[in-house]
Amino acid sequence: MLVSTIIANGRLLADVPNTNFYSDAEALFAAQTSWQDIYAMLCEGGDDYFTTSLYVTSSSFYADASRSDVFIYAPSDLYRLRLLQYQGMGGGNYFPASKMNIENFGNLQNTPAYRIVGQYGINASNSVYSVNTTLSSDLVSWNTVTINSGITVNIASNINWSINIGSFTNPSAIMIYDPSHYDNWCIWYYPSPITLDLSTDLTYPLSMIPQIISYQVAIEIRRKQNIDFASKEERRNELIATMKKQMTRDEAKAETIKNTFGNGFAPYI
Repeated sequence: MLVSTIIANGRLLADVPNTNFYSDAEALFAAQTSWQDIYAMLCEGGDDYFTTSLYVTSSSFYADASRSDVFIYAPSDLYRLRLLQYQGMGGGNYFPASKMNIENFGNLQNTPAYRIVGQYGINASNSVYSVNTTLSSDLVSWNTVTINSGITVNIASNINWSINIGSFTNPSAIMIYDPSHYDNWCIWYYPSPITLDLSTDLTYPLSMIPQIISYQVAIEIRRKQNIDFASKEERRNELIATMKKQMTRDEAKAETIKNTFGNGFAPYI
């Protein structure tokens, strides 16, 4: 459904004599905020409609020179990680990397693990330089250095260069501990929610989402006029509850196996 239609429906649901005082920009902002909240619920609920899979090699990781076997990787549109897998030596199956607590990360395990980090810096290692460190003249033998995708620095003789962390567009990244140096990886993640405009066609199998956004627009219209919106809010919450129930019954997911005959003994455990 087009966002313009969703907003128009929200104006009707507001049930006030005139909604012209509520601008299209305000309505679009309300729709965008509602969509971001819904998207977070979908991710939190483990819904996989928007999940993206990305196959990469370890050569695309950024090594941390301050700590061995620790690497950084950041898809440009990373919102939330769903699953990180590494392929066993010699090919074949992919295995899940574990998420480690901050105390044990990189210390107590001999298999790959990860943490999500934000506002990260990368220490100098091989052809990767710290975003907080000046590139000094002892590196002039390297004419061109790629810091990360789309960011290239040309180094001239006896000239210092510095890169500000603002050059990175990724708000978060995956910090990977890999003592065995596996080559092939698969990253399942939720990309950042799209930014809506009036012409955006918001498609998703669950029909509740456009209605939820329309009701949120109606709530904001009534809120601005200091009109009670409790009934609209109640209906919106009912739709959200229905959406969450639909998520658990999504046919694209495996059903939860329940043995109603189980009594604790094989084969009914």
